[in-house]
Order: sequence, then structure tokens, then C-alpha cells
Amino acid sequence: MAMYNTTIQSAVTAVSSRSRNPESALRFLNLVNTDPWLATTLRFGLEGEHYVRDENNRITFEGSKRNSDPSNYGYYYWYGWQFGSLFNIEIPATESDDLWNLIETANEESIQDTNLGFVFDTTAVTNEIAACTSVISEYETSLIQGQLPNVDEILDEFLEKLERSGSEKIVEEAQRQLTEWRKSVGKPV
Repeated sequence: MAMYNTTIQSAVTAVSSRSRNPESALRFLNLVNTDPWLATTLRFGLEGEHYVRDENNRITFEGSKRNSDPSNYGYYYWYGWQFGSLFNIEIPATESDDLWNLIETANEESIQDTNLGFVFDTTAVTNEIAACTSVISEYETSLIQGQLPNVDEILDEFLEKLERSGSEKIVEEAQRQLTEWRKSVGKPV
């Protein structure tokens, strides 16, 4: 579930009431959420084609036929609600063995005090938002899919372009409006 200032979004997987084979569809959904091989295959492709195993029997993309080049993966979808539970996949060798505990800790330590109900009026920063949107669209796919071999360098470049496009002005305006809104509804500022 994701909570934003104006909406609460959640992803749900279900079987349509019009399904001709609801039992089979439900069995498949169950497999998507419980079978490690299927969960890994849906995200990373086929062993031998899209990933191989390293000396510790962990999956790796280096040396695979189709995913060796991080800037041009053949099949690689780490995250996605449509793939079921993330916690059933084999963790790639590029990630910490402790990944699930790190995610659980991040969830437990997340900020729960929300600003639901606040709506940002973008009028004062329309041009800056347009410029930043253009910068984001330039980097979005590669960043979301993790397809960057030199991620630190690219992130620095991305952040610099956002700053030149007015990201700080957007943040300052949003913070000003949020502070006023929180005062108006009796929340601490």
C-alpha cells in the first residue's frame, strides 16, 4: 500500500467474477505468491538465459546470455505488484543476504504521522515542475529498473539536473504550504 497526500493506493490481485476457470486462476495466484522458482522466474527470467548461479549458488546476471549488460537487460523486473510477494524470490548475489530484514526494519521504522488531506497548489512552481518532469522522464526507466552500472555517477548527474531545473524551489513552496496547512488543522509544525 502507498499513501500519498491526496490518495491511498493499494495493489490487489484477484480473480475476475467472469473468469471461466476461477479455481485454476486462484491456484496460479497462489503459486505466484508461494513458489520461489516461479517468483524468481517472473522477476528475473530463465536460469541460464537471464541469470546464472555463482560459486555460492546465488543468482547473478554477470555472465548470463541476456542480462550481462545492466544498461540493457533482456528480462529484469525486480519490483512489481503484479508478480506477487517479493519475499519469495531468490535474492540476487548483488543484494545483501539480510535484504528481507532490512525491508522489514524500514517498514517498522517508517513515519506514521501523515499529511493526508493536504493538497499542494502547484501554481507558483508550474514552470519548475515542468522542467523537473522532463529531467525525471530522461532517467526514470533506467533508475526504476536498476539498469545502471554506474548508479552513483548517474544519480549525481540526475540530482544536479533536478536542482538546475528548480527542484529546491518546488520543495520550498511545498514545505511552505504544508506548514500552513498543518497549522490550520492543528498539527505540530
